[in-house]
Amino acid sequence: MDRNNIIGLILIFVVTLLYLYIAPRPERKPVADSEQSQKISDSLAAPSLTRDSGTQQVDTPAPTTAEALTGGFPLAADQSGKEFVLENADIRVVFSSKGGRIVRVLLKKYKKLLENAEHKRVEYPLYLLHHPANVWNFHLPYPYATSGHIQTQNIDFEATVKGHSIRFTAQSKRGERIEIHYRIDPEGYAIHHRILLQRWPASPKQVRWQWVDHIVRTEQNIRIEKTYSALYYKLVDESPDYLGRNDEETIDEPIEWLSSAQQFFNTSVMPSEPFTGGQLQSMTPKSQTDSVLQIHTALLHLPMTQGQAEFTIYCGPNQFEQLRAFNNELEYVIPFGWGIFGTINRWVIRPLFHILASIIGSYGFAIILLTILVKLALSPLNYKMLYSQMKMAALKPLTEKLREKYKNDPTAMQMEMMKIYRDYGVNPYGGCLPMLLQLPIWIALYRFFPAAIEFRQEPFLWAHDLSSYDVLTYLPFDIPFVGHHISLFTLLWVGSTLLYTHYNLKMTDTSMMNPSMKYMQYILPVMFFGFFNSYASGLTAYLFISNVFTIGMTLFIKKVLIDEEKIKEELRKYKAKPKKKKTRGFAAILEQAMREQQKRQKGKS
Repeated sequence: MDRNNIIGLILIFVVTLLYLYIAPRPERKPVADSEQSQKISDSLAAPSLTRDSGTQQVDTPAPTTAEALTGGFPLAADQSGKEFVLENADIRVVFSSKGGRIVRVLLKKYKKLLENAEHKRVEYPLYLLHHPANVWNFHLPYPYATSGHIQTQNIDFEATVKGHSIRFTAQSKRGERIEIHYRIDPEGYAIHHRILLQRWPASPKQVRWQWVDHIVRTEQNIRIEKTYSALYYKLVDESPDYLGRNDEETIDEPIEWLSSAQQFFNTSVMPSEPFTGGQLQSMTPKSQTDSVLQIHTALLHLPMTQGQAEFTIYCGPNQFEQLRAFNNELEYVIPFGWGIFGTINRWVIRPLFHILASIIGSYGFAIILLTILVKLALSPLNYKMLYSQMKMAALKPLTEKLREKYKNDPTAMQMEMMKIYRDYGVNPYGGCLPMLLQLPIWIALYRFFPAAIEFRQEPFLWAHDLSSYDVLTYLPFDIPFVGHHISLFTLLWVGSTLLYTHYNLKMTDTSMMNPSMKYMQYILPVMFFGFFNSYASGLTAYLFISNVFTIGMTLFIKKVLIDEEKIKEELRKYKAKPKKKKTRGFAAILEQAMREQQKRQKGKS
């Protein structure tokens, strides 16, 4: 097996690895669509859930009378309630007196950019937590209600706004009082939240908290945004985890935080005392045309201390340093990938891009600088690879004679080929190392560009958004696996890959190559066109620029730095040296295996 066979196998390995890496995680508890819809509907009407000796008990829903719903607290008759506003330099938070809850959060420094039917980019304000079917509700045990509990979503609160804070209050006919406080800082995306029960009968040690968040589309590339949306959570003393699409989880351990996250934004809930368990669910809506990407539902047990509980709510962008400042691994909601690739993205590629962008003021040109740095770092290995390749090319007359002599005995031909390489000091596997070293970088960048918010709506050359696809032209129809457009960066990458492959094969001895492996090197880039055409243009720009530098370095090294006559002289000198027969090592083992195979073939004949 020569160098080209190995490269072909590596390419196949890359395809398989990428598929396994980006494929959705197996669903732990798949639920049918009808069952999911029913569970969510039930959860919206369900009363308080109590824990008794490790079991969960749900009361029977009560009649929808005013006394049953509120137990004497003011009933919210208005459909939406009165609205109140808090705002700072970064967010504008709108609250409702109905339930004393947040109804939408405007992110002032970000815009939602979508394409209309004419492929025009239209700008909209960017809101989080603004879907009308969202729920933020506390189930409070209350003996004076017909059902034995009340829900804050049914109560009409009075509001008092003071500076950057708002207080919602509601008092029952018997004097019990509910206070819900919110406060925001002069800047930033944190919302400080507290619920307080006063003069409450048998002050509860915990209550049931209910949250339903509809993730609404904010990006041009809906396919990637759906892929990168998930419900994250972190158990105490454990690493963060998440629910994929159509997934659910029942948890009986303390939960440190919960995050309803999408590609570039998230809403995270961090209680002062961990939730003591409950149920989580992530559901993908049936409709493919709806703007809702996923529906995240939480039914959790919230500890109360002296009748009160506190939260910090983060409602903003997936900015790594801002999330990391919470010191609870919340930055892991940014989908940089898991394992070694996520580590490379968080602690190598991300800070490196920040340094490069700060130097030249552009993340687009930072891609060019990163390409140069990677190529310079690998240039010694590339030189050795090309040097080895030219050695093999110099031996081509000998290998052609062997092919003619042993055309009916492939095993003998391979053995004699290895003998020639050994006699002349040529390593047929010397060209694989640079490619293997680049694989982790390529796979890490695959996850980095569509996850790093720094590339969101960042223009570069003809691309208007490096986190989404660039467009050379739109098509009048959708092509399966390609889409409704043609990406110029992807087209250039495919073209440059085919050009380099053709040049490389012409300069390499392909006499030992399996013809199908040779054709595969041409087919794979074409197959990848459909894969990358709708992907982040930052990645395809990097791949194309990397190809340009590779071709330029190859021509420079072969035409300027390497002397073919010196290579031939070096081969002759090495051939003339006395050599010891090697009995160990990979080459010796492979040669022995070939000899055994040759003996078996002769025995059969």
